[in-house]
Amino acid sequence: MPNKIDLSGQRFGRLVAMHAMPPKKKGGSTRWLCRCDCGNESTPGTAQLRRGRAKSCGCFQAEAARSANATHGQIKSSEYRAWCAMRSRCNTKSNISFKNYGGRGISVCKRWGDFLCFLSDMGPRPKGTTIDRIDNNGNYEPSNCRWATKEEQDSNKRTTVLVTFNGKTMTYSQWGRELNTDPGTLRQRWIKFGTLNRIQRTKESYRAIKNRTS
Repeated sequence: MPNKIDLSGQRFGRLVAMHAMPPKKKGGSTRWLCRCDCGNESTPGTAQLRRGRAKSCGCFQAEAARSANATHGQIKSSEYRAWCAMRSRCNTKSNISFKNYGGRGISVCKRWGDFLCFLSDMGPRPKGTTIDRIDNNGNYEPSNCRWATKEEQDSNKRTTVLVTFNGKTMTYSQWGRELNTDPGTLRQRWIKFGTLNRIQRTKESYRAIKNRTS
């Protein structure tokens, strides 16, 4: 069957489509033998070319990586990986986490479009930490971000329950370490009695349970 779309001779970034090739598998899309400006050849599919997903044989990405590394020498650093992941979550719809970031309006500030500005503002990443937004509904920007441990980030989640007791506010897990008690036990005490202290089983305590659950 003849091709419905003829891309022969058309340019797509650094690629020029030369002629059609059979699909890799039955029912697959037509591939195109393309010559890249660097002299190499590649065989992207019709959709890849028309949607702008294939613009070179791969040399462009390699050059961009070398350029980034030559500019700041940080391409293999944990800070650079965190910067890339942050931008992907907010800007790339195909990212699995996009719905929780860019999908709900979370963005990266203009200044942090430059990795060196991000590194200057955030500083080196301490071991055991990742980037965290202080205001979970705020954007990625200098005033709202920090390097934080998993525990600190868990305490900052939208779904985290905080308990204020004796003038201190912490999660059940933090209270568990503070009082050397299982967090589940503390949760039950708080829900039933409104306290994290151990309850002596008396008639008064049972009446308290009945009053709180009735």
